[in-house]
Amino acid sequence: VRKCLLANLSDINAMGGVPRLAFFCLGASPKWDDAVYASIGAAVRALESAHGFTVAGGDTTSVRGGSFFAFTVLGQVTGRPLLRSAARPGHRVYVSGTLGGSAAWLARGDAPADGALERAHLDPAPPLTLGPALAALCRPGSPVAAIDISDGLSSEAWHLARRSGCALVLNAEDIPVHPALAAFPGAQAREWALHGGEEYQLLFTGAFTDRELAALRRHADITDIGEVADGEGVLLRDAAGVAPLSARGYVHGGGE
Repeated sequence: VRKCLLANLSDINAMGGVPRLAFFCLGASPKWDDAVYASIGAAVRALESAHGFTVAGGDTTSVRGGSFFAFTVLGQVTGRPLLRSAARPGHRVYVSGTLGGSAAWLARGDAPADGALERAHLDPAPPLTLGPALAALCRPGSPVAAIDISDGLSSEAWHLARRSGCALVLNAEDIPVHPALAAFPGAQAREWALHGGEEYQLLFTGAFTDRELAALRRHADITDIGEVADGEGVLLRDAAGVAPLSARGYVHGGGE
C-alpha cells in the first residue's frame, strides 16, 4: 500500500505539485484480519502526516483469490508546472538519487536478497519536496522539464526528448548508480541504472545558477548527467564515443 501511494505522490511531484487529496480503491481478501487493516491504515496515515494530504474517501470491496489497491491523488502547483516539453538546447540534464537498485533486486533470481536493494524496490523514497522547489524556479524564458523515473532512465529521457523536440546527451560515467551495485559487474550495473524502473526519482532539465542548485540539493542528492542539445533522441557518451541510447525501460502502449 505504501509503495502504491508513493508512486502516485511521485507523479504529482514530477509536475511540481504538492498532494492535497487522495482517494482509494481497495479489494480486500476475506483472509485479512484486523491486524492487516490496522497496518494498511497506519501506513496511509503516516504518509498523510508526512506530506500534508488528506485521504478523502474511496471504495472497499471483498474479493476472492487475492487483493488489490489503487489510489488517485489530486495535487496543486504553486507557480509554473513542470512540463515534459520544456527542455531547451543549452540546458543541463540532472537526476536525483541513485539508480538501478530496484531493477537489481527484481533480477536477483535465487540469490540471497540484499537488504539495501530490497528497500530500493519495496520502499522507495521519492524526493517529494524537490518537484515544488523546481516549480518555484520556473520563470519566463527559463522553463524546467521533469519526469519521474518509474519506467527507466532511458525510457524517461526519450519522453523528454520527444516532447521537447530536442536531443538529450547523457554521460555514462556521471549516472549515479545505487551503491549496492558495486557488488555486480560494471556492465550489468550500468544496464540496471540505465534501463531499470520503479525508482521514482526525478529526471529534469534546466538552466540553474550555482545558488539555485545549492538550494535544490537541500531537497535531494542531485547529479548533473548531461546536456540538452539540438537534434532528436537520446545519446549516451562514454569512453568509446557518443552513440544512440535505446529506450529499453518499460514502455506503455499507445503513446508517451
